Amino acid sequence: FRRVLSRSPTGVYQRKLRPIKILRPIIVPIGPSIAYVPLTNNQFSCIEIDDITIVSEHNWNAGWAEGTQSYYAQRHDRGGKTVRMHQQIGGMGMDHINRRTLDNRRHNFREAEPWQNCHNQDRKLGKSGVRGVSDNRNGRWEARITVKGKTIQIGTFDSVEEAAAAHKGAAQMLVGEFRPS
Repeated sequence: FRRVLSRSPTGVYQRKLRPIKILRPIIVPIGPSIAYVPLTNNQFSCIEIDDITIVSEHNWNAGWAEGTQSYYAQRHDRGGKTVRMHQQIGGMGMDHINRRTLDNRRHNFREAEPWQNCHNQDRKLGKSGVRGVSDNRNGRWEARITVKGKTIQIGTFDSVEEAAAAHKGAAQMLVGEFRPS
């Protein structure tokens, strides 16, 4: 408990005891190198033991992100700004290599520009069932890719497989390691 001054309805200040906000405990169930951080919504985040001091200073919750259709471990600073756990640990501009947004171990991070990070996300697939391939209403299949906000037409193909192969080659050349497997 801590002492605080509070004003009564009559305008008189009184000293009261208020409970101190208790931080959620960090659980270390696996070996000497991994710790689990309990979050809200029955979620947890995985961190390295070395990062416990960075993470344990805050209460973390599971925030749903519509864009990636996944949870992130996050907190809110005093100004109400959302800070995600991977940003707290690794800094701004970090990407989750394995695309598991609650896996916040340092070996799962890599530096990424925003345009690179958006390529390392699952996407809803259209009629073709293949990323970057769509039908063009003439019975043919178009392959295209967007890099740094610019859409590049790769070509038009007779089959989905040909268009998918062309997209895969272009993605490997333009996006490199950020292309999802």
